[in-house]
Amino acid sequence: DGGMTMQSASTVPTTYPSKTGDFTILRATDDATIDLNDGSGRYGLTPTLNVAFNLNTRDVLDFLVKFDISQMRLLPTKAMFTLFAEVDCPNSGTIMVADIDGPHTQEDWSEESVSYETAPTFHVGQPSVERDLDDYSNTAAVGATFGPVTAGKWYGADVVRALTDAIRARKSSVTFRVTTSVNASPCQYSSRESGRAPKLMVEF
Repeated sequence: DGGMTMQSASTVPTTYPSKTGDFTILRATDDATIDLNDGSGRYGLTPTLNVAFNLNTRDVLDFLVKFDISQMRLLPTKAMFTLFAEVDCPNSGTIMVADIDGPHTQEDWSEESVSYETAPTFHVGQPSVERDLDDYSNTAAVGATFGPVTAGKWYGADVVRALTDAIRARKSSVTFRVTTSVNASPCQYSSRESGRAPKLMVEF
């Protein structure tokens, strides 16, 4: 089924994905839902992250997650962006990497102040289906989706290329923007404020 069931954020295995090489887990430093219909609204301090595109309710929601990579010098061999699903959802959203350059980039935002109008933009990657955390060998370019998700489970997507690009560009952070264009019910994940912060699991 969708992913590895965990009781709390502290149960993420520290040796995952393998016991060889250096390995670290980064917790998000900032995350926020952004709302197209409330372009200046700020929702970064809420306990949930929401993504939606609903033609009936006209909801258009994306969310952003930022990780501090300022201390990273080596290029990763593996990197997985992980989220904790809070609801069953047939459409989990598509994970995009925020642009390194442009008027609104992946570095110049904070969860306290970001809105849809000021959020970093993203470039389109090659869509690909991701699997659960039990199968780290499944890789995909950013532009991945988890597919259907089940409440109460962690899900992960390979983002090693995005992280490598950010390190090579000597950026201090990397931001992922989860978006969707599929007409479906909103999908909800845990934010930093919930105690189950999004994570970036990196092996060198």
